Amino acid sequence: MLEIENPECVQKSYPNFWKDYKKFILQMEKNFVLTGMRGSGKTTIGKKLAKKLKYKFLDSDELLEKDFHCSISQFIEKNGWNKFRTKEKNMIKKLSQKKGFVVATGGGSIIDQENEKMLKKNGMVIFLNCPIKVLQKRIDNDPLTPKRRPPLKNLKTIYEERKKRYHESADLVIYSENEDENHIIEKLFY
Repeated sequence: MLEIENPECVQKSYPNFWKDYKKFILQMEKNFVLTGMRGSGKTTIGKKLAKKLKYKFLDSDELLEKDFHCSISQFIEKNGWNKFRTKEKNMIKKLSQKKGFVVATGGGSIIDQENEKMLKKNGMVIFLNCPIKVLQKRIDNDPLTPKRRPPLKNLKTIYEERKKRYHESADLVIYSENEDENHIIEKLFY
């Protein structure tokens, strides 16, 4: 995991570092894989990042719903979590073969270490970290949540269960609490 606390530190010794870094990353044509809890901004930030990079944007939950011909919530209610996670893994396997995409993953997909390996094959994993209070507010204000996504038993409990995997799998952690999407994107490419 890479966390940059003082990105300005290169100003004196290598002022063009961030421009060169951006060119290097883009030449690799790696995917940018956004992970984090529901409400962390994966879709919103992902769409803007894809537009800025001229990459295609993929939302793994939307791809699954298209495949299921129903919402994730309906699929899980009918088939259960295990079948959902199997379908999710198959979809991630297909995504991992592609290059030049920004991918917003489902909140729990990175928990599976095989999924992590596949996503990192052609991708850089970015964990969008956000406090529980902010996540809860965003989820409560999202009109699609009750229709498309299964209810969360307890957001804090789920976050605590996933936190270690989010951090272990991340190549980069970005705190998405108080900043607007454009500033978060700029953090990736100083």
